[in-house]
Amino acid sequence: MAETTQPASTCAVAVVVTTIPTSVRERLGLTPRVLSVWDYCIQAAAVLGDDTDPRPVTERIEALRASLPDIDHKALTQGLADLETTVQRHSQTWSRYIRQHGSHAFLRRILGEGTYRALVLAFFQDVGVLTVVARRAVRHLMPYAVAIDDLTGIVNSGQLTRLSSPLPAELVFLDMALKADEFMDAVLTREDLRDVLALRPEEQQALGTAKLVDLTETLRDVVAGRARESVVDLSRTLTKKVDGARVALESSPDGVSQAANSLVELIDRLLRQAFSEQEVLTWCAANYADWPEVTYVDANAGDRVRPSKLGQALCFGYAGREVGDRSVLVELTALALREARARLQRLKHADSEEPEAAEADRVQVRRALAAVEAYLHLSLSITWVRKGDVELQGLRQRLAS
Repeated sequence: MAETTQPASTCAVAVVVTTIPTSVRERLGLTPRVLSVWDYCIQAAAVLGDDTDPRPVTERIEALRASLPDIDHKALTQGLADLETTVQRHSQTWSRYIRQHGSHAFLRRILGEGTYRALVLAFFQDVGVLTVVARRAVRHLMPYAVAIDDLTGIVNSGQLTRLSSPLPAELVFLDMALKADEFMDAVLTREDLRDVLALRPEEQQALGTAKLVDLTETLRDVVAGRARESVVDLSRTLTKKVDGARVALESSPDGVSQAANSLVELIDRLLRQAFSEQEVLTWCAANYADWPEVTYVDANAGDRVRPSKLGQALCFGYAGREVGDRSVLVELTALALREARARLQRLKHADSEEPEAAEADRVQVRRALAAVEAYLHLSLSITWVRKGDVELQGLRQRLAS
């Protein structure tokens, strides 16, 4: 982005900055190049958050990307160097004044009261535009957060430390998302932005944590629904397994064993028919040879080396692709699916007549079902979505056979 004149802008900050003398702008590091980057961010947020635009988000992003000028890397490097020089030149003066009077007093002094107030309001207007889109993004990702929480909840802490990017066992992703959503209220509830931000009715207040259990269950239903849609697209046979498990769990006297059997069959069929054993063995040797548990020696088959459920789950999670940078998400989903299947295998013959024991078994199946649905949702909506139509059609045919 070559530094020429101040670009025509839709962001409030850049409009106010045009009224500030050039010498003051330079002292603050507000160069045209810096303002251009800020302006493009605001434009992007405005485009993504525009409810009057009938185009899909992906189409809007592509149109926005095409509209951006090519980055002049040489000019960008020079601009960053200029900004660093500006900071070094004025940093001692700035820091001394700010220590004595505070940052607000410093800006009031250098800008003047009227410009200072206009700039602060403009800043919050721009940040508000960004925050509206951020809140929508966070809320869109909350079902994924619940799915990840269900996966981490079924994997033991020792396994979490083996991931490419180890996860703390106490980390709760939905709680993090809710705190981020609540933090955004500091901007979205400002009185001076009431008539500026294009908030939808459901976005006007934070979700809060008071009804976390209810929210978790609601979002878990969303995950289940998305997983079902993905499975229906792949195989109606697999869909029947998921539906049968859910119905049995809720209504059948021996629902625990029925649900466990259906889910084990679902996992085995999915992993067995997606890739052949030899394909999985080749993939594991090329990509996860340092994980010994991705294969095992089958004494019942003449000591033949075979892929384990973990190896199959990893291969499916990566859609059989060559692994460049390992994905902690794929590893987590694979470990959780293996653990879920092991628990379900133990529950296939559960027949306790003791109410407390029977309910405990039912809870175990529900957790395993949530982990299976999370695995399907995350694998099919993130990894497999990048597969070409021909490859997906091949998977559908294999799963239907």
